Amino acid sequence: MSEKISIIIPNYNSSETIGECLEAATNLDYDNYEVIVVDDCSTDNSIKIIKKFPCKLIKLKNNSGAAEARNAGAKNATGKILMFTDSDIIIPKDSLKKAMEFMKNNSADIFFASFKPKIRFRNFFSIYKHLYLCYYYEKQGKTMHTIDTSFAFIRKKIFDEFKGFNTKIRISEDVDLGVRLTGKGYKIYHANDIQMEHVKHYSFAQFIRTDLIRSERMSKIFLSSLFGKRKAKRQSFYLKPINIYLGIPISSLALLATLLALFFRNTTTIVAAILLYIIFTIVNLDYWNYLKKIEGIFFAFKATFINFLDMIVMNIGVFVTLINFIIQRGNI
Repeated sequence: MSEKISIIIPNYNSSETIGECLEAATNLDYDNYEVIVVDDCSTDNSIKIIKKFPCKLIKLKNNSGAAEARNAGAKNATGKILMFTDSDIIIPKDSLKKAMEFMKNNSADIFFASFKPKIRFRNFFSIYKHLYLCYYYEKQGKTMHTIDTSFAFIRKKIFDEFKGFNTKIRISEDVDLGVRLTGKGYKIYHANDIQMEHVKHYSFAQFIRTDLIRSERMSKIFLSSLFGKRKAKRQSFYLKPINIYLGIPISSLALLATLLALFFRNTTTIVAAILLYIIFTIVNLDYWNYLKKIEGIFFAFKATFINFLDMIVMNIGVFVTLINFIIQRGNI
């Protein structure tokens, strides 16, 4: 018999997607797995929907966040391999078979799968955010410095060794675990050929809020890992794709140069602003071509402006973290 896999799904007010998620998760082409859903004190009718499916339901006593929910699922899991996913993920029928083949062929104990490029929501910000993530993971290569619990696999003995997710972190707890794993020398692989559907809708406000919060939380995790009290013995964090990590400071410098040029109206500030916009364009050309290939030239053109705005928003999150890091002397 194949190794047993425990699929762990946290749920909080996910009535719009949990049914479709479990319909897929409970009908996979694999002979030895279980599905565990951990409810984080939902107030909608998602519990009623969950009970229609052959899965193990665990109810938390207090609303504690995804990290606590995932840890509770892992604690009750009987499989040697844990698969973490979300309540808005549709898992392909053959994904567990492919996952086991990938683990065997690559001697992988930890890996993250990927997203299908096309999504059902066709509004601009849903598509842009989704393709941003697809591009980000595609450029990571075979190994990554962290994981994404949208579709992640890890051997239970390793997960238990690290005592699971940090329950003090409400957002990006998966990034934190990934940094801790790679800091101890574990390799996190990326299986780009195993792709799931992400049923996630973004409005403009949700898009801005998500990237602002996530940039603040992720920069906090990386700073703590590199320089803070939780400094890892081995640094495996690398800057891929480069357009994101260069785009954040370049966009802010370009905006500052533009404001100075408008105020002082001298050649130096105007030339500086133009050069910075040219550099920003060069750095992001590959990303914009990626968007053009999938969604067409008009989408890619519109995305150039949103890309710039997104980098500014992320820079605010990074700046807030840097200030707190300095004030608190690395104790963040």
